[in-house]
Amino acid sequence: MSTPATIEINGRIFYCHYDGMPTGMAVRIAKMIDAYNAPVPAQSPDGFASVPARGGIEFAFIRGNLDAEPAPHNSRAGIMAQYHYALAQDDRGEITITVEQRTSRDTWRIVSTMEIGVWVDRQRSALATRERLLVGNPNLDIDAVIPAVVRAHYCGRFASERFEYATRSGAEKLERFHFNRGHIRRL
Repeated sequence: MSTPATIEINGRIFYCHYDGMPTGMAVRIAKMIDAYNAPVPAQSPDGFASVPARGGIEFAFIRGNLDAEPAPHNSRAGIMAQYHYALAQDDRGEITITVEQRTSRDTWRIVSTMEIGVWVDRQRSALATRERLLVGNPNLDIDAVIPAVVRAHYCGRFASERFEYATRSGAEKLERFHFNRGHIRRL
């Protein structure tokens, strides 16, 4: 059974036909973060550079989730989604997620609002618990299903501190890239 959902990122609304449950959206968000941090070809000794992808996180969501599509008229109206997720990025780069669920009366209730890394971690824990207890799968590789989302802290080119989100594997790539160039402070 599919669970349709909408996600609003920086004022743009996208529709996802399936995997709209919180654990499914956590996977989609991890894909968005990986797409945002994907190395791009550049003139560097190792052939790539880590720069923010063009278009910001809303376009990274589409690049990471090719089945997602823009909502008609950039609105939730007329879409029978079960969940709505809203991502808001502040001027420091911190991303907050607000999760709304449709009620039986076709109204919306806010389920949670929290920092995106914490929210993804809770979805990872919920999936691992469900797999262990209900399915009886104690050997589930949770990182393969929902990668951990972490905050990367490093000094930028001009010694200005930067904060970026990355999946754990993506953070390791960022760390190697910046450490090799002397920009790393802490990741």
